[in-house]
Amino acid sequence: MKFGWNFITGIETYLSSWKTIEDPAPGDFAYHLDPTGYPQIVMRQNKVVKFRIGPWNGLRFCGIPNKGRSHILHDVWIDLCQLPKDPEGWVRADWSNGCIRRTNLSCQGDAFLRYSGIKLPDSRHSWSYARMTLEECEAECLRNCSCTAYTHLGLSKGSGRLIWFDDLVDIRALSADGQDIYIRVASSELGKNLCQQIFKCSLFTIFYADTCQKYQDKSMLDFYVCKRTLKTGLVRLRWF
Repeated sequence: MKFGWNFITGIETYLSSWKTIEDPAPGDFAYHLDPTGYPQIVMRQNKVVKFRIGPWNGLRFCGIPNKGRSHILHDVWIDLCQLPKDPEGWVRADWSNGCIRRTNLSCQGDAFLRYSGIKLPDSRHSWSYARMTLEECEAECLRNCSCTAYTHLGLSKGSGRLIWFDDLVDIRALSADGQDIYIRVASSELGKNLCQQIFKCSLFTIFYADTCQKYQDKSMLDFYVCKRTLKTGLVRLRWF
């Protein structure tokens, strides 16, 4: 079955629930291909979006962490954040207002930090650029203070980028099949993240060297050095 919009005829094909168990008329719930922004599949109750499968990344829909699971046992994620915008609502399990930043953005002093294993934000608030490289995308976002995040259009990581210019809605970490996304952060937050990762790398280096000294000649030791690029926030390990 073909699913989505025919832009020539203006006809949409979608899945709908029944009105009742005995009445096959369209019910309250429906799966749609939403063409707003970058196309993605959403489930609506009447006109309210209740769930997003997310955009197609070339291999799969990026927002389904339970693919291949048993229909009897279904994992459900409980979303948490460190700084909810509405703490009282958070206690009532009302997470609709989302989270706030620890540090406000300042535009000129901001940078982009890579997060991996992520369900991409609601792509209705995004723009796609088919021929833009990752470096061009980063440069454009650094010039535009409204740019909040960017990512690859597909898993091949060739040309083509997706950019957000608004709040990042419905973003979460996935246990598998998530994607990389580069999110705008204050430069001070980038420094905190760098210090944490260098500290972890340093501990590993010390542990590794101490362990190897017990089993092999000291002159044969290898060492790790952490190296980070300021623009992308990536940490690399090098052998010496």
